[in-house]
This record gives sequence, C-alpha cells and structure tokens, in this order.
Amino acid sequence: MTEQTTSATLIKGTQARTLHTATVTPTHPMSGSTSGDSATLKAARVELRSGNVDDAIRMTRIVSGRSARLGNHQVAGLLRQAAWVAPFGQIDRADDLIGQAEAAL
Repeated sequence: MTEQTTSATLIKGTQARTLHTATVTPTHPMSGSTSGDSATLKAARVELRSGNVDDAIRMTRIVSGRSARLGNHQVAGLLRQAAWVAPFGQIDRADDLIGQAEAAL
C-alpha cells in the first residue's frame, strides 16, 4: 500500500486594495427653482376647466414629481391628490387642490 499525501497551496495576493469612489451626475435639478411650475399649474387648471383631464393630470404629475424631489412634500401631496380625484369627475375639487398647490409654491 502506498501513502498518498494531499496538500493545499496558500496563495497570497500582493495586489493592493484600492478604494474606488464613483461620482454620479444628478438626474434632477439641484436648485430650488420652481419658476416654471406656477405657469404649468395655471395651464393645468385651464386644461382641467376645458375638459382635457388627461393633459391636466400629466401637467400636475410633472410638477408634483419635481416638487417631491426638491423636498416640497406639501405641494407634491396636493397635486397627487388632484390627479387622483380628477378622473372621477371631481373637477371642482381637483381645481381647488391645484389652486392650493399653486399658492403654496
């Protein structure tokens, strides 16, 4: 009978560990400017009153998302609520909510 010996080889890595820092470009505006939002909300109210509910909802969602990213959660919440009630025929309520959001800007 022969004896077999198995052995393991320990390989040491000499590669230096490096720390990589990734810089990511922001996908949203970093300034607190909401200069065009008031005009967009006025246009949304006009579209809502004329019966173009889908266009009004699209405009309010754009401003709502921008406001949420900038930290204005009150405006974003009012506009989300307006976009929620408008398709169910509550045009006056949605118009009122958009007006409150416009005043809060």
